[in-house]
Amino acid sequence: MDSSRWTGAAWLSLVAGVVLVAASCATSPVQQEGESREDINVGVERLGSPRPCKNGAGPIEFTRRDFATGNGPSAVAVGNFNRDKKLDLVIANIVGGDVSVLLGNGDGTFQPAMSFAVGNGPVSIAVGDFNRDEKSDLVVANQNDSTVSVLLGKGNGTFQPAMSITVGGGPTSVAVGDFNRDKKLDVAVANLFDNTVSVLLGNGNGTFQPAMVLSGAGGPNSVAVADFNGDKKPDLVTANQITNDVSVFLGNGNGTFQPAMSFPAGVVPFFVAVADFNGDKKPDLAVANLLGDDVSVLLGNGNGTFQPAMSFAVGSVPSSLAVGDFNGDKVVDLAVTNNGDSTVSVLAGNGDGTFQPATTVSVGSAPTAVAAGDFNHDKRLDLAVTNLLDNTVSVLLNTSCIPHGHDCPSEPGDDDSWDESDDR
Repeated sequence: MDSSRWTGAAWLSLVAGVVLVAASCATSPVQQEGESREDINVGVERLGSPRPCKNGAGPIEFTRRDFATGNGPSAVAVGNFNRDKKLDLVIANIVGGDVSVLLGNGDGTFQPAMSFAVGNGPVSIAVGDFNRDEKSDLVVANQNDSTVSVLLGKGNGTFQPAMSITVGGGPTSVAVGDFNRDKKLDVAVANLFDNTVSVLLGNGNGTFQPAMVLSGAGGPNSVAVADFNGDKKPDLVTANQITNDVSVFLGNGNGTFQPAMSFPAGVVPFFVAVADFNGDKKPDLAVANLLGDDVSVLLGNGNGTFQPAMSFAVGSVPSSLAVGDFNGDKVVDLAVTNNGDSTVSVLAGNGDGTFQPATTVSVGSAPTAVAAGDFNHDKRLDLAVTNLLDNTVSVLLNTSCIPHGHDCPSEPGDDDSWDESDDR
């Protein structure tokens, strides 16, 4: 890998953020009429109801505002941590060894960050209710000490002290699902340094059984959960930066998995997300290729296999991506963080698995991860982007027009499209 292209220096050899898989409505920070570029850079926001498009879907547009995080923000996830029906943000800070929680005000702004200690080098974060108390908890991958931290939520936006669980070498990504179908959430962890995936079966009280190890992934840097063969059993997929492919592990429904099947992707696959890009109700894959400056899209066949990858150009050094319907046309789009040129590329989907040329949105310095949610309750899907060198998160409020007659769901998963949460 040409590490000189990865902004943020050698100590951040890999980052895997958490993506919110959804089909909702959202946009990107571009210059508006009467607004200066300086206004955008300092984060002037505009709120309001979605305006109707005159002829079909209009351009995808955002306005930007930045909020302070901890030291070295590397991953972001969305949740409702204080149960006020307003989306909040949680951010893993690789340098600070902690997570920042920013409670949402419901208007696209956020309260000052609260800090909670985790392990050494946190690079990925996921949200779930691990002790079944109906309060959101956190699981964090700590790359430098080969652990994951579990923080149980109190329901008021704060968390109990972290519990540490040993996993494989160099954990870079975490994902949540019910792998043995016992209605207790489990965790999958991609371990870059030893080419494995750790599976932690949950006990339902916030603790986990000893890790089971899956081999067959060549440098896994990202992991996601979905049912790829339609048997109602959660499966796993990893993006492998050493072997330039993705590995699919079909689940047996009892917490174990079949041997990995591999499918070629691009150059240094760094992040993988799941959605239905061609509307056939079969989950597909989108992979950010760190040194390819592109995204690979692999359409699913519905039996656990995938068609050959299609490539779509994005910015420099793409490190993470999120999926959602950002222009309200009921078709899934992509948002990709470009670490090398401090932008986000937004690609509108055509509904057949292909995408239109990318729209470029400026964010902070060295963006590492992106997540999606409706942060201002305007029924359009917004974005949150972590900026490694600025110690900020850029919140991109969607100002796109909405096609006439299209109702956008106010929260991810409110429509009837496929979503990976269906597997949990």
